[in-house]
Amino acid sequence: MPVEKELYRIDTAIRLSGGFNIATGEKAKLAAQTHIPVLCPLFVDLANRTFVVVQNAKVYEAAEAAATSLKIAKGSFVQVSDELLVAPGQSVTVSAIDKSKADYDELTVDSLPVALAVGAVLSKAKFEKLSAVVAADAASAATSVKIQKGSNISGACTLSDGTNTITVSAIDKSKADVDTLTVSALSAKLDAGTTIEAATASFPVVEHVANFANYDRRKIVDNMSITALAGALEIDEANLDIPFTEEDKKAVTDRFLFM
Repeated sequence: MPVEKELYRIDTAIRLSGGFNIATGEKAKLAAQTHIPVLCPLFVDLANRTFVVVQNAKVYEAAEAAATSLKIAKGSFVQVSDELLVAPGQSVTVSAIDKSKADYDELTVDSLPVALAVGAVLSKAKFEKLSAVVAADAASAATSVKIQKGSNISGACTLSDGTNTITVSAIDKSKADVDTLTVSALSAKLDAGTTIEAATASFPVVEHVANFANYDRRKIVDNMSITALAGALEIDEANLDIPFTEEDKKAVTDRFLFM
């Protein structure tokens, strides 16, 4: 059995009472490892008393944009066919994994859309539909549509409200209160408050954001349970088996202090 590393000040551990069961369908996603390590980031559903592992991976060696291989630190849960978020709204698919090296695993991926630095933390991604909420009425034949801030639209795409097929050619985000889409002429009026969205899910986002961490090393078995760590101080971030993204750190707040 591996020697346990002291990853934080043990006397500062804040544990949640009772255990949490692995969420339905999640065990198969952990097949790349035999155990969930100490301080592994978790998303815990407090109401249903279940958890999922937040499957982040750390870049071991810098990779240039357009590269099709990527070295990551050992110990990740990455599997073939996983989607990894490499930048906001940009992801790559893992098509092969070489685990023959002692210090890192090498992934074969799609051409990287961006360069990645050593230590960059990649999240497992899921896909959602491009969508927006109309902010103001748009008349039939209009060629621009105002939408509420916060949409995941960033450029050209095709959306629908169920009646209009809306071909977006550009988006203007310069206004403080609304964004404006440049669109093909509408075939019918669009009312404020209407949701317009793509037909299929194609926009990559983080699959899970951590809200707690794993307290002690647990073997991955059917119907397993864990103890959740709600807080810890002086965490040795560099030596974590599964890293936290900046988004994870914001979500766990100052209950966790990373050093």
